[in-house]
Amino acid sequence: MSVRWVLRRALELGSFSVYRLASLSPFSNSTVYYAVEKLNRDGALRCGAGRCEANAGAYLAYYRAFGCDDVLAEAVKREFGQFDRDEICGFFASLADTHPGTWLELAVAALLRGVKSSLVAAIAAKYGMELDEIHRGVAVNGVFAGHCRRCGLVVTPCIKK
Repeated sequence: MSVRWVLRRALELGSFSVYRLASLSPFSNSTVYYAVEKLNRDGALRCGAGRCEANAGAYLAYYRAFGCDDVLAEAVKREFGQFDRDEICGFFASLADTHPGTWLELAVAALLRGVKSSLVAAIAAKYGMELDEIHRGVAVNGVFAGHCRRCGLVVTPCIKK
């Protein structure tokens, strides 16, 4: 139960002090610290110097634990910008059975599963690489996802030069 509570708060807060989180918790401090350490070991949180932030694994774990609700949708919007809730829910639904990884790994997994949404493009643009002078993102099996300086956020069948 404490791990689920910490997971929910991690998405609500984005970045947080473990000390502050423990002081807000209905659980004992040691229980909160244990839950944070477990989520950190599992790859859901990235912690250092007493501060933690939710990463891709936390979002996927949250979806598995709570489904697609306002907390998840708002956290995604805070991280990547305004996206339709249906698009956010569809992205996580397509990845529900995958192993948590980085945001870029989740974007690639979504592409391989045929998800071609602007959320996938935004994730690929943020965490991908410069492919040439106008494209930033990823190319998988002939499909580019990311940001094109000519077209904006796109998922297209090929990279246009």
